[in-house]
Amino acid sequence: STVATFATVNSTIDSENFVYQFEVMESSASGWGSTRVYSVELFADGTLLDTLFIKNATADGSNVEGATAQFDLGSSTSLPGGITVKVTKVVD
Repeated sequence: STVATFATVNSTIDSENFVYQFEVMESSASGWGSTRVYSVELFADGTLLDTLFIKNATADGSNVEGATAQFDLGSSTSLPGGITVKVTKVVD
């Protein structure tokens, strides 16, 4: 199987601020059904910054699917000491 080009989902981003970006993807080409929804939470120094939701609109059993997530870190001058990402399946 191949990796599909991922759509980008993002929080509201201030063009001056640092942005944390990463990919969330299925482990195999047939891993996500068309109704599955995940929440993606980003924490900076233990504080929840934002939550995004990812839904696979059309299942493609021949490609690994996912999304590129982008979160505004809330500052243009400093970075947090620690970042935690929590991905939770909310609808199967």
